Amino acid sequence: MLFELPIHYFQDVLLKYDIPEHLRGVENTEQQRRADLALLDNELKKHSSSLEEKISSGVIWRRGFPGMILDVRRIDHSSYVEIITRPIHPHRADLAYKKDRTLPRNAFPLTVNALLENAENNFVLGIRGGLVESEKIAIIPGGHADYTNPVIESTLETFRSEFKEELGYEFDGEVFPLCVFTNRDTNGINVFYRTKTKLGFPEILENWKSAKDRGEHNSLFRASYQTIRQLAETGKTIVEGRECETTPFLQDCFNLISE
Repeated sequence: MLFELPIHYFQDVLLKYDIPEHLRGVENTEQQRRADLALLDNELKKHSSSLEEKISSGVIWRRGFPGMILDVRRIDHSSYVEIITRPIHPHRADLAYKKDRTLPRNAFPLTVNALLENAENNFVLGIRGGLVESEKIAIIPGGHADYTNPVIESTLETFRSEFKEELGYEFDGEVFPLCVFTNRDTNGINVFYRTKTKLGFPEILENWKSAKDRGEHNSLFRASYQTIRQLAETGKTIVEGRECETTPFLQDCFNLISE
């Protein structure tokens, strides 16, 4: 990877946008998706492949992924981090996720996540649902940074949006920037926060039950600092009587917390 990472000390992560020529002046999300998908197909054909081939082989696989997401082009760092991004169709993130090497440059999708501590001084983790890393231990909230209109100017805005969508209420606590580093699951770049909410676990659980993106997690559970250390060391722990594992990237996150 071409970026100088990890970055540990910063006040904020600001987002700047490099809009490619084929998307300039296009504000409708579906038109953006069609324009970038057509360009991707042409790029693949120049390298003896196609969208049809990538879909049929399973390299492009997350067919219901909505909207446009952000590809990291450059990272500048002083007292704050400035990430220069470009909007891309999520199928480009599939190529990166599967480590496909057809194109000269794959995307580096930008993700944002935050380890949540509740009012009782426990951490709140989830068990993934859906098609991506299903049944594995995950940090909640977290996800790809979306390209929106109007555009967001900080990854804190992405965090707050993901928090509301995945946990069902407006974030009410403190946020501590921790690290910008490589996301080994997506083969992209991640901004990692530690956060503390004013709610206890029963209240968090009740809000989560009505969250817009509740389906991304099958369940939530409380984790002690010792559990975080175990996940950092082994990538596994016992949840409700069964052994569960996490992903390589999330093990990196747990290591950052347990250092």
